[in-house]
Amino acid sequence: MKAIYITAVVALLSGCAGGGSNPAKDAHSPAPASAKQLSGAEISTQFVGRSHQSVTSGGQTFTEILTADGKAKIHIAGSPEATGDWKIAGDVVCVTYSAYGEECNIVKADDQWFWFIDSKSGTTNNRFAR
Repeated sequence: MKAIYITAVVALLSGCAGGGSNPAKDAHSPAPASAKQLSGAEISTQFVGRSHQSVTSGGQTFTEILTADGKAKIHIAGSPEATGDWKIAGDVVCVTYSAYGEECNIVKADDQWFWFIDSKSGTTNNRFAR
């Protein structure tokens, strides 16, 4: 009986340790090969004037909005709201905050997600739900 109990506990703990999602890791996972790169016009249509949410690499949730006048706002949980500017050049969107610096990304999408991928390094900076 004791052996069955120990086996059940080990199985339960193994499932907890190995499974589940990691929001910070998931939000920075690479886009699948099937994801389509968006044009600058498509980026504008999908993101300007619309609030989008995700998770920083440190695990804090954030909300960001790009407005039609070229301004950007981001609120990271536990931090004051920061303001900045954004622009689209070709198929790259760049967002600059004095508190965080500039980040330039291409955007890829599938039916469920958008991925902001660093235009120079190719690493995923963030993933947003469609």
